[in-house]
Amino acid sequence: MGLLPLQRGLRHYSLHGELPNTPFWNRLEARRDLNPTPFERNHPALAGLFEKAEVPGLMPDTPYWNNLRQRYEINPARFKHYHPFLGRLIERDDRVRDSLQNPPSPPPPPITPPPPVIQPPAGGGSSGGSVNPPGGGGGSTIIPEPSSALLFAIGLLGCALLAGRRRKALNRQIPSPTPTP
Repeated sequence: MGLLPLQRGLRHYSLHGELPNTPFWNRLEARRDLNPTPFERNHPALAGLFEKAEVPGLMPDTPYWNNLRQRYEINPARFKHYHPFLGRLIERDDRVRDSLQNPPSPPPPPITPPPPVIQPPAGGGSSGGSVNPPGGGGGSTIIPEPSSALLFAIGLLGCALLAGRRRKALNRQIPSPTPTP
């Protein structure tokens, strides 16, 4: 029996509330059905998994899993260090059990502030009689800041210097042609 099918099966059980329908798990279930008492005694971690969970994420309520939960509660960091996979399963189990005991309250209704009231200027506005909305709104042109133009110029200068260095290096590597008599 390999460890990988067990981890995949436990993860599937934790997420979906039932074991995957694969030949490996079907063989194990057939062995358990032949003689359940020795199977539960010899494989306590797997014994409760063959019953469908009432809620996905809830691990079986067997003495083996209850003992794992107790050991996890003693020192969760140490348990997760030595048993990282089981630690994640028990964390998920704890979250599901907490949500079943304390269902989350509904979120409060969203609060939307009233729209701002824009008062026209006193005296009827400008000479044309129209009021421009705040923020411009007309066809404005984008003018770059001087610092961004300076950064662009420095970048171009760096590219030119780098190209010059490469050209000099290539000239040094290529030997000059020697005249043949």
